[in-house]
Amino acid sequence: MGQSRRMTRTSLSRYPCPVARAVDVIGDPWSLLVLRDAIAGVRRFSDFKTRLGVSAKILTDRLTTLVEQGVLVRQATSPGKQRFEYELTEKGRELAPALIALMQWGERWTFEPGRSPVRLSVRETGEALAPVRLETASGREVEVSDLEMSATDAAPEITRQSYAALKARANRNKDAQS
Repeated sequence: MGQSRRMTRTSLSRYPCPVARAVDVIGDPWSLLVLRDAIAGVRRFSDFKTRLGVSAKILTDRLTTLVEQGVLVRQATSPGKQRFEYELTEKGRELAPALIALMQWGERWTFEPGRSPVRLSVRETGEALAPVRLETASGREVEVSDLEMSATDAAPEITRQSYAALKARANRNKDAQS
């Protein structure tokens, strides 16, 4: 009794899947909330701790991981000081659309209409953001049902076989419906 057991999780960093590898970097709840707050402009450890209501140990662990993964950078507030700020890197800023999509999903599906406690808008104009949507490189909006995932030449053979089988099954189902 009295010993704390640190929860360990299986690393997904070796999976040949972009989603698995992204989840490996940012997929725990505290990391996502740290990123949410960093996008909102939080920079200091004490501010993260106060806003999140998380223990210093857990917060230190998540900030360290996000810095090690290149999502955040830790910078001294002034030379010779032991105070630091955390800022999003380019890698971290590129997570904003994913976090905003998650926020918009949460607003729609976990709150009563019009009852979200948070509003995201453009700082200078106050204009609300449009819902994140799926679109082609040319800007045409598409639905999830329009999408097809396929393996690239960089995928291991087992992944190529898996996607080929998935496509064959989808084609059989499509033919059966015709």
